[in-house]
Amino acid sequence: FTNRLGTQTASIRTLQLDKKGMQEIIFKKDKELASLAKEFSKVKYVAKFASTAQFDSIGIKFDVPIDLCSTDTVGRFERTGSLNRKWFAFDYRVTNDSLQIPKFTTWTETTVITGTKRSWFLGKETVVTDITNSNPHITVTAITSAELTLASPWYRKWYVWLAAGVAGGLLIK
Repeated sequence: FTNRLGTQTASIRTLQLDKKGMQEIIFKKDKELASLAKEFSKVKYVAKFASTAQFDSIGIKFDVPIDLCSTDTVGRFERTGSLNRKWFAFDYRVTNDSLQIPKFTTWTETTVITGTKRSWFLGKETVVTDITNSNPHITVTAITSAELTLASPWYRKWYVWLAAGVAGGLLIK
C-alpha cells in the first residue's frame, strides 16, 4: 500500500509464537535462518523478505562515436543482447554512439533478527538487530533499531506481591 509519505509499504500480520513454536514452525523449515539465530542467546523477532529492484532505461551517450571502417552499414553498427547472472539481469543495446540498458534488475532475500547476544557465556546481554542479505552485491549502509520497553506497573513488582503474601499470611493467623 501507499503510506502517508507517498512511498510503498509492504505489510503482514505478525505471527506470535513461544520459543518452542518458533523452533518448530520457523527454524525447522529454514536451516539458514536457524543457523543465523544460533548467534543469539534469545531471539525476540524474526523477519524474512524478498525484494527486487528494477531500473528502467539507463542510457550512456559516448562523447566521441566509435568509427568502424569495416562495417557493412557505412560506419554504423549495433549489438543487442541480455545478460542473466545469479544476482542480476539486464538487456543491452550498443551502437557506435551510445549504450542503452532498457531494463536492469537485481534481487535479494533479507533476514532481520532481533534478540540478545552475549560477548561470552557469562557476559552482559545486549539487544542486537542483525540484517543479512543473500545478495553479496547489496550492502547495508545504515541501521536504526529501537525497542519500546514498557515499565511494569507498581502492582506487578515482585516485592509488592511478596508484601501482599506476608500481609495475607499475618491476617489469616
